Order: sequence, then C-alpha cells, then structure tokens
Amino acid sequence: MKRLLSLTAVLCLLLSLSGCQGTFTPEISFAGFALEEEIKQPIYLKPKESFTLPGVLVSYHAILDKKGAAETVEVAYNLQGTRTSAGDEKTRKIDSHLADLNLTINSSAPEAVTVNQSGVVTAVSPGHAEISITIDYKGNFAPQNSAEASAQNEPAAITIDFTVIIPPESVTAQESIELKSGKSANVEAMIFPGDTTSFSLTYQSSDESVATVDKDGNIKGISPGSATITTTAKGTVTDQIVTAQTTVTVKSPPPPKTASSQPKVPSSSSKSNSKNAGSASSALPGNASLKKGMTSAEYAKAYAMAEAVVKGMCQT
Repeated sequence: MKRLLSLTAVLCLLLSLSGCQGTFTPEISFAGFALEEEIKQPIYLKPKESFTLPGVLVSYHAILDKKGAAETVEVAYNLQGTRTSAGDEKTRKIDSHLADLNLTINSSAPEAVTVNQSGVVTAVSPGHAEISITIDYKGNFAPQNSAEASAQNEPAAITIDFTVIIPPESVTAQESIELKSGKSANVEAMIFPGDTTSFSLTYQSSDESVATVDKDGNIKGISPGSATITTTAKGTVTDQIVTAQTTVTVKSPPPPKTASSQPKVPSSSSKSNSKNAGSASSALPGNASLKKGMTSAEYAKAYAMAEAVVKGMCQT
C-alpha cells in the first residue's frame, strides 16, 4: 500500500513539473531568400532555347526555446512555394509552424522571354528581360522587430537577367578579286542569318606587301602578287567563329602613254576665219596655205613663208 502511494506521489510530481513548463511555441520571422544555386548573369539564350531556374533558400529568424536567442534557419522551397527538404534539427523544430510560400514569378518582357510558374524560362525573340521571383512574406510571418518592419514594406524579390541572341552561323565573301596596284575593292562580306545579333567582323591579309585590308573590308593593291584575305565573324557572347576567304591577285598598272613627236595635223573640218573657210585648205599670209595630205616638211615650209611675210609687215 505504501509503495502504491509513493508511486502515485512521484507521478503527480512529474505531472506537476510538466504542467509548470507548459508548451513553447517558436517565434518565427522572415529574414530573406536567395536562389539555391548561384547563377552567372546575364544568361544568354537562342530563340526557342529554355532554362530552368533552381529553387529558393529562405532564411528565417527563429527563437526555438524560452531561453534561446534568435537563430537563423534556412529552408529550401521549389518555385511553387512547397518545401523540398526536411532540413536540419533547427528546421524540424519549426517545421509544423511553416506554411507554404506565397511565391510568384514574372517576366519584364514576355515578347523576348517567357517564364511559367515552374520556373522554366523560354527565349522567344532577340531582346532583354528580367525574371523576378517574389515572396509576399507578409502573408506568412511578420518581421521580427519594428526596424525590419519599416525596412520591409514591399514583398521580397530577386531578379535574374536574360538576353536572347542570334549568333552568326556562316559568313560569305567574294571568292576572288583581281585589281591593279594602287586600286581598291571590297570583299563584300555577308553574315547569315540576316538577323544575327551580337557579332563582330574582322579582316586579315596574308601578305600586306601585296594587298592590305582595312576594318571595313576595303582591299588595296600594293604590288604585283597574290594574297588571301580572311573574313572572320565572331559571336560576341557565344565565341562562335565562322570564316570566309578571298583570293586577291594584284597586277602591275599599264605603262604610261608617251607623247607623239608628229606635228598635229589640223582637221579639215576646223573652222577658219579666212575667206576660204569651209574649203579643204587653210590660207596663211604670203599666199602660203595648209592642205590636207601635206608632209611635215611641206607644213614647216608653209609656216616659214607665212612667218617671213608677217615679220616684213611688222617692219614697215
């Protein structure tokens, strides 16, 4: 009987102590969040390419027992706002007090990039867009103190930069060009597809002593010989490289024309101020005349006779 009473007393004492301690409810407040995996930005995509965003890691401030200070607890969620990991001991202590997140995903430019609620980003057309992931923590947990409450007036959000590009697939140029020293021509490079974005064009000559080329693809012949001009198209973000080659042949210019020593024969159609204008001969002073078909000596003699007459007239 005494033993039964003593056991009853012990049980009552334990129940009494348990009642004194009561049940403790953890204090939880939203502290921030980030992507589970680090992403190098911006992310470049070609049209119709897709990219799946990782889940998020949410940080909470939590007081886990009466005597404890606030601790940081991290919980993983997918982009539908559902927890994806059991977490450590701290997480398990607050697990029953956690609700699913009020999480939304949007694109700043759906004409360039779209995104669904599962976090699948799809490129549509060349352009830039920011994908934003927003958590409305107010619907779940209040900030821990008044300072946080004043700083966190808006839902927490992170953004990921996406750029849609079309890299060069091929480049063409004239296959061969022939030009003379000192003359110029252009390689006439063309990029495909025609709506290619984010690329650079460069040109290089295999022998600049024969032919040079500038940044715009203008070739100049320097000296006789043959050289190859290489046209290179490079994607500025994808590092994709395509090339085309042009064979340039430079020839010597024609020799300059030498002046003829033969006196110029006046044309029979030349106009004359003499009375004989319109005839087949031209009159000169002193009855000297120029006729079609005269030899050089005859022309010289006629001009000498005319010159003597003119001098005689000047002396009188």
